[in-house]
Amino acid sequence: MHRNLRRSAAAVALAVVAFAAYACKEGGSSGPTDPKETAGGIANSARSDADILGLMQEANRAEVQAGQLALQISSNADVKSFATIMLSEHNAIETELASLATQLNITPTVPSDALRKLQDSEIDGIAGLNAGSFGFHYMSLQVDVHQRTLALVDAFIAKAQKPELKTALQNDIRPHIVVHLAAAQDLKARLGN
Repeated sequence: MHRNLRRSAAAVALAVVAFAAYACKEGGSSGPTDPKETAGGIANSARSDADILGLMQEANRAEVQAGQLALQISSNADVKSFATIMLSEHNAIETELASLATQLNITPTVPSDALRKLQDSEIDGIAGLNAGSFGFHYMSLQVDVHQRTLALVDAFIAKAQKPELKTALQNDIRPHIVVHLAAAQDLKARLGN
């Protein structure tokens, strides 16, 4: 009888763990956690070149904000160096996007606040960390963010209507994002957890 109770208890425990894992995976989170899956939903909201430019500017806004936070909080020199590069290059990308919008006579728009809310939540998630643990978490976020941004850029290249926007995304912005992603992955691996 005790053996049957132990088996039943073990089966119940296993079922509870399996259900909890399923709930976390299927509906227990606020949305997709895979950067490419998240990017797909955001990219689908873009219906025009104005939306593409607006979403790219929003992605840059958060990159700059995260970089500033890293300079303030991190105690790791490599993380601070990475953040300095991100600030410089994402400010340059923002300037390029603004110039392109002016050249094409497009007023950037953001079709939904999903990206802003997601990025604000991500930044809030690292903002309260102490200097010692900040670096790894910032770099983990940088890997996810650059994977998501790369997926967005790829989707936007296919969706862009104006050839100048398509060319800028393909030849100017995408190569920077690829380099940023590789650097983030490398530094994250060196930092460990």
